[in-house]
Amino acid sequence: MKIRVNDRNLPRLHLAGTLIVVVVLAIALGVSFLSIGLDEQRRIIDRLESGFTAKRQARLNAEMEAALGYLDFLHSRTEAVVQAALRDKVDMAVGIAQSIYDREHGRRPDAEVRRLIVEALRPQRFFDGRGYYFIDDSAGRCVLLPTAPQREGTSLLDNRDDSGHYIMRGLLAAASSGAGFSSYRWYAPDNPQQMSDKLAYVKVFKPYGWLIGTGDYLHLWHQARLKEGLERLRAWRFGETGRFVVIGLDGRLLLQPQWPELEGQHYMAVGTPALQKVRGQLLELGHNGGGYLEYPWPR
Repeated sequence: MKIRVNDRNLPRLHLAGTLIVVVVLAIALGVSFLSIGLDEQRRIIDRLESGFTAKRQARLNAEMEAALGYLDFLHSRTEAVVQAALRDKVDMAVGIAQSIYDREHGRRPDAEVRRLIVEALRPQRFFDGRGYYFIDDSAGRCVLLPTAPQREGTSLLDNRDDSGHYIMRGLLAAASSGAGFSSYRWYAPDNPQQMSDKLAYVKVFKPYGWLIGTGDYLHLWHQARLKEGLERLRAWRFGETGRFVVIGLDGRLLLQPQWPELEGQHYMAVGTPALQKVRGQLLELGHNGGGYLEYPWPR
């Protein structure tokens, strides 16, 4: 249908055209302003989320640094703790020997006094049952060795560990100034097939020129410190839901506060495939130096 333009409908057509243009412009401006507003809103939300993520990461980093610092402190203190424990035990043994000597010397034959001291120390056990006292003389002959009594009375000067270190000679050198520590390797109760690092403390018992000493395996004390550290992390909380999880490099779950019954097991042997995947990702991230990982997890 053709519209005829004349003097009567020209003003109306002009008005209609003007209205159409105005409406189109208004819609275009409205859409433009709405788009600008939505873009700005998205940018604000992105900034808020980015800031929140940065704050979360900073908090996680601070908590992790504090936890690692605590564990490093425990680890660094292990040898000092072992030394103090060994010194206390040997001082106690020398005190027992001295008291027997003071009481019996002159009343009994010297050989019997020696036997009384040896037999008084022979049954003593500590450090969860693995600690014991040994006695050697200044010539390197064994006087007391509860774990191998058949060696008593024989020379141990040529006894060496798997590194070639002469154990008895090291003990004699440590006691040259009256008392001291000596490091060597020997078979630990938890792995009798392989030698482990051991630290011993010896002190000279002057009446007989004996070396009275004891020792223990360093890895067992490190394990005890690790257990202490894990229990500290178990009780560590931050924020409303912040907690620590520890996975060994071999894949064993060392700390899982949410499911403590799973601790000690390999992560691939427990949980759903989804949780196994997450734990595998965390372990890989740790192997690669650490970092952040977002993942779904049951509350």
